[in-house]
Amino acid sequence: MKLTHINRLCKILGLGQSLSLPTEIFGGLLHNMWQVHTSQGTFAIKQLAKNTHSIINNHGSYELTEKIANLFLQAGIPTIAAIAVNNNYIIDIENESYIVYPWLNAKPLEKNTASLEQTTKIAKILAKIHAINLQLSTLSNAAYDIHENYEILALINQSSVLNLPFADDLKKHKSFLLETNDQYIDIIPYLKRNTILSHADLNQSNVVWENSNPIIIDWEFTCKTNPTLELISMSLDWSRITNQLNEEIFLSMLRTYQRAGGYLETNLQAIFYGILGNWLNWIIYNISRCLAKQQSTDKMTLAIEQVQPGIRNLIYLKSLIPHLIKLIPYSL
Repeated sequence: MKLTHINRLCKILGLGQSLSLPTEIFGGLLHNMWQVHTSQGTFAIKQLAKNTHSIINNHGSYELTEKIANLFLQAGIPTIAAIAVNNNYIIDIENESYIVYPWLNAKPLEKNTASLEQTTKIAKILAKIHAINLQLSTLSNAAYDIHENYEILALINQSSVLNLPFADDLKKHKSFLLETNDQYIDIIPYLKRNTILSHADLNQSNVVWENSNPIIIDWEFTCKTNPTLELISMSLDWSRITNQLNEEIFLSMLRTYQRAGGYLETNLQAIFYGILGNWLNWIIYNISRCLAKQQSTDKMTLAIEQVQPGIRNLIYLKSLIPHLIKLIPYSL
């Protein structure tokens, strides 16, 4: 990040004088994050990636999601709001775009270490987000990413031509991936019947902890989504689905959500097919990133690392669906 950009941001947002060079910190799979110390305090700067997901690839979407985060903060959700100037959150400098936040002395949990007590807190927060039922006239109806099978086949073929590390896995599981995609597309009309404005990406990496208190971050995927799909998807993530599902944590989160006033739909097969579709879309997105030009080596490596585990997780979850469909109604 250029020092001239830091100085410009400080001037525009009234952050004081920069006291040191910015320090790059881990900021997830899409963007670069920086820590900067100024005479007014410490701040986190998100440098937006230039080729992000189709849902969030324009200024209007980023501005809206930051506004939504601020509205949820005002409604009592523990989160962090970006710093605005003239009601705008994105600052453009030359060819770069930035969003600035107050610095939090908080960290995410290590992967697969969340306790029963911690996951209970997350389930209660999700129930509160859904209970708020935030209404925005400027927000469009629920949108679900759809990829036709011919697009998936083209990505598989291109991966093979370029000899990408995951090409053989894609070819091996081609029929499975196409079947999963068909099942997902078929249930989208059902998922759209019941939607609510929510975070939509409340996984472990998007929650930081200040002592024992969770703080929700990264609202950029916020949208209208099916609440039961979000609940079960979130609960799978927090109950270690990428390692081995912890059924105690998984069911506890569902019960906690219900006791806090949340409602679970009964068509669980449709919900699980929706989750599989979202996971498949994430795999497709990362394959596309690997094929894109002007991708940094670090971002390319991160994208590659998502694909093979993503396929394994997809297969594992699909194998669990019959069991979970029987388990959930019996255990709640």
